Amino acid sequence: MFSSIWYKEYPHLEYSIKADYASCFVCALFPNGPGRKKASDAWVTGVRSWDKMRSVGKDKKGKMQQHFSSESHKIALSDLAHFACNMKNVDVMLEKKLREVRIQEEENNLRNQEAIKILLDIARTLARQQLAFRGHDEKHEGNFIQISNLVARHNPRLQSWLSDKNMKPYSVKYLSPISQNEFISLLTEDVRNRIVKDIVSSEIYSVMADTSPDTSNTDRLVVAVRYVDENNVPNERILKMKETRNKTGEGQAKEILDSLKSRLPICRDGLVYQSYDYTASMSGTFNGVQQHLQEMVGRNIPYILC
Repeated sequence: MFSSIWYKEYPHLEYSIKADYASCFVCALFPNGPGRKKASDAWVTGVRSWDKMRSVGKDKKGKMQQHFSSESHKIALSDLAHFACNMKNVDVMLEKKLREVRIQEEENNLRNQEAIKILLDIARTLARQQLAFRGHDEKHEGNFIQISNLVARHNPRLQSWLSDKNMKPYSVKYLSPISQNEFISLLTEDVRNRIVKDIVSSEIYSVMADTSPDTSNTDRLVVAVRYVDENNVPNERILKMKETRNKTGEGQAKEILDSLKSRLPICRDGLVYQSYDYTASMSGTFNGVQQHLQEMVGRNIPYILC
């Protein structure tokens, strides 16, 4: 079913109540011309695949995103801009400013999306290589800013986006520590969701956990999960790291189960093994984590020393 909310994201989107289809205002006005040989005429004649309109994740683009970011649509936008500038009709003059603003907004959105994708890729690479994002001087010495500047020197569109005078009054460059942390959070959530998806697909898994103080002497509980994926390859992934205060076997067992519970699709029924070190609070047969976890789940879960 068509949603009016889509108008906010795609201002050139149109919908016919009578015919029950969506179309593109710009491409309907300028369906032919150079650069549109491979363009689909679906957005001129009408699109009805409502279940495929929105994107599903970053890998599966919806029909709207595919069309409004396509080269043929950009060319149609350019044709509309030339038409609005050259025509002197009253209707065109009245709508000219509004259309120009909308066209500029859409072009800015597309450029912003392209720049953010590059910055996200830089953040992903730094995280993948376990490199620090920032140095002692957060403004200039950090790896994230330096690599972003390096890429910009070889990417004119990113260079233009970073140095655009129109952006300077608002300082919207997404290079600040706050933006870097946001990129890290987005990547963290994406990786965690992929891990949860694999665990759910495997149906059975074992849990491992241990505590260790960090540089600020705060005790951290690390919960890891071991499972076999659909290709029969064993995987061992950290599911969560959290501050822990209750070091008793009961307290640690509760926090381990809470870590699994926080990822809703992970079912306790799939937990078939548990593995910890030799400390009494973890391996104890009466008050250790392994015993309390079995009592909380309500069934026998074999314990293996690690």
